[in-house]
Amino acid sequence: MMGTAFRAPQRTDEHQWRKVEQLVSAGVLFYRNSGPRPKRLNEVTAFLQAAARAKQSPRERTIERMAKSGVCSSRPKQGSLKSLNIEGKTKFEVSGQELRSWMKVLVRDGNEWLKGSPPPTGDGGKAVEPHVVVGRNKKIFIGPQTVLRWPE
Repeated sequence: MMGTAFRAPQRTDEHQWRKVEQLVSAGVLFYRNSGPRPKRLNEVTAFLQAAARAKQSPRERTIERMAKSGVCSSRPKQGSLKSLNIEGKTKFEVSGQELRSWMKVLVRDGNEWLKGSPPPTGDGGKAVEPHVVVGRNKKIFIGPQTVLRWPE
């Protein structure tokens, strides 16, 4: 199930096996005419990020560019979110800092800022669900239009 063009590395070549493991876990398979693949383990991260970026819609690329340039907000420490990590899971960041489950953020809801935090996914706070819990039960889903900022 690796693809028809897969050629197994030598058994003792641990780096190449880790490279294959990372590529396959990210959904990259080996078929003829499917484009170049990274030759070394240290090239895998850049390859997967480029592949994830190629899958983004023009709107997502615009939002990411706006968040990096600060156009979406005139306030410092405020912005949109969006990124993909190498496992293909969405990670959220606000003004360059990755959002973790134990962090508190302010979420724009209509005309007011509400204090909340993203719920954990069970992996020690590294990944978060795509919403912020405000108060006891209110969930605000994080989307392209969501604006977050760090509490001052």
